[in-house]
Amino acid sequence: NDAVALAAALAAADGVLDLEGKTYRCDSILALRSGITIKNGKLDFSNAAISAGLQGAGTAGTSSVVSSAATGTQTITPASTAGYSAGDLLRLRSSDTLASGHQYAELFRLEQVSGANLLVDGAILGTYSTTPLVEEITAIQDIRLEDLTIVAPSSGYAIDLSLCQRVRMRNVNVECTAAAESIRILNCYGVVMESCSIRQKT
Repeated sequence: NDAVALAAALAAADGVLDLEGKTYRCDSILALRSGITIKNGKLDFSNAAISAGLQGAGTAGTSSVVSSAATGTQTITPASTAGYSAGDLLRLRSSDTLASGHQYAELFRLEQVSGANLLVDGAILGTYSTTPLVEEITAIQDIRLEDLTIVAPSSGYAIDLSLCQRVRMRNVNVECTAAAESIRILNCYGVVMESCSIRQKT
């Protein structure tokens, strides 16, 4: 099990962790951090009964009740604009159900605080009528995964990203035992996948 050594290498790496073409067995989750590149090797989580192999998880700040966030506009009106500034990553969400129990949520970049309003970088797509909230996101960011093969855990995702931004995956090949156990990306902003593949093992 190389997970402990790899976790230490991730923490100590000066931006880049080069696996040097080798295969590493990992029996526990490897947590991604901001500003890290992992490249050139194979991570095998297949012997681990864990929820994910590589995992990146940002955090959400205190929620503020929203009085207005109309579909098609770029304006969010929270109870207070205190603490917000241009460049913040925001999540707008509510208890409204989109499908199969999933709730509405969208991520935006805050462009400007204008009086009582937050002006964001894109049009609001959803309808937020039941307890709409806005919150600032502290994202895990600037992650690059390159030239990797990742074997998913027996009952989890190979890569699991939540509240992350500016993530690029290039030539990442995932092997999994079931269609659902591959890559999960939730509430992320600016994720690019290039020349990646997912293969279901028999």
